[in-house]
Amino acid sequence: MILIGNRITRFERLDSTSNYVAKELDSGFYTEGTVILAHFQTEGRGQRGSQWQSNSGENLTFSFALDVEFLAMHEQFLIAKAVSVGISSYLLDHLESSVSIKWPNDILVGNRKISGMLIEIKGQFPKYAIIGVGLNVNQTEFSVGINATSLSAEKGVVMNIDHVLDQLLAHINIWISQLREKKYDLIEAEYRKWLYGHREWISFQEPSRKFTGMIQDVNNQGVMLVRSKQGGAFSFRPKEITINY
Repeated sequence: MILIGNRITRFERLDSTSNYVAKELDSGFYTEGTVILAHFQTEGRGQRGSQWQSNSGENLTFSFALDVEFLAMHEQFLIAKAVSVGISSYLLDHLESSVSIKWPNDILVGNRKISGMLIEIKGQFPKYAIIGVGLNVNQTEFSVGINATSLSAEKGVVMNIDHVLDQLLAHINIWISQLREKKYDLIEAEYRKWLYGHREWISFQEPSRKFTGMIQDVNNQGVMLVRSKQGGAFSFRPKEITINY
């Protein structure tokens, strides 16, 4: 079985690790399981077209590709669920603070962001998913207005980034294996267990209004099902709504 991280290629600087993986796939040079890691990304991307802000050499920013032909089009959000659970399980093993998954692709410690991912599908069937991951490791100061934390900030010690990477990939591999073995019910149960706002009242922001609701579920197309405090039922795709935290 292909293991994520069986080969790791490191760069001091790239525009984006996901861009690099995409170019390698297009050229036919990419070997599945290879992790592309950069100490600094000039165009690191987050959700909604935002940039992933990371100090050079202090955090983990890497990407890899998976052959996902075994997934139907309507099952593709299972990739995000599996990787989110993998990251969360690593954090739960190393932190005493509460860990939660914030739909669609962020990981929180307490109410602060520690990790995020961006998943892009390449190919018509689809053929590959490119998964970009960012994890705050040793950065302890963040820009004004950025509600973030890191492993070092939470633990009070400087972390060995290579050790963090090895352990993180081990956890991600466990859940990628569950995905390949089509243990979808297990993945979904774990995802719901850590899902921020699942059956709890939280604040949502639409372009024209703010409201209080609770997440009923997130289906495998990535659609979030929400019940408002007034009893209304709504569904949202990524980028259509913001969760306030």
